[in-house]
Amino acid sequence: MNRLTAFLIFAAAVVAFGNCKKAGPCPAEMAVVEGAKVCIDRFESSAGRDLKGNLGPAVSKRGAIPVDSVAWVEADASCKAAGKRLCSSDEWTGACRGKEGRRFPYGKEFEPERCNTYQYGKKTGKTEKRPAGSMPTCDNGSGVMDLSGNVWEWMANTDQTGVLRQLWGGGFANDNHENELTCGFKKPMYQPPKGNFSGIGYRCCRAAKL
Repeated sequence: MNRLTAFLIFAAAVVAFGNCKKAGPCPAEMAVVEGAKVCIDRFESSAGRDLKGNLGPAVSKRGAIPVDSVAWVEADASCKAAGKRLCSSDEWTGACRGKEGRRFPYGKEFEPERCNTYQYGKKTGKTEKRPAGSMPTCDNGSGVMDLSGNVWEWMANTDQTGVLRQLWGGGFANDNHENELTCGFKKPMYQPPKGNFSGIGYRCCRAAKL
């Protein structure tokens, strides 16, 4: 082996090692949940539907319109198709609250213009979904967007009967900041797993590679 060949092999190894170090515990479209070995999508899923209406793999992408009217069974399958899973309530609320125990993803006090809620829609005259991440003030501090408002988000959890499925975060048509729009300090909402109600979407989680 000549010196040039040896040098090229060494250089390739250095680059490969550097890339491994830069990869981090989560894919680029996800962020680590503080205090947990879990990654959460930065954005609500904008997965598309085929001509038959079947929902494709989950997509976490800034600027895309979140999909809604999604049944829990569809959201569960969509996350799995993307190599992920639906978040548990603890994982989702952990991302929303942070180490500070925030009441809202951005802080302790409700600020009606921070996220896409009914109050914001009423002011702008457009009570509707907005592109994921388009309101930079609706950030949990780690680049996870729209945890309050925009669309409701399915959780993996069930109610006490084991039938109904849990939802958090509220949506663009909600204004109850004492419950619906918080990081889960009060009672969550539950809905049937096959119900595809307007305003309900999802985001995914997966184990972090620590």
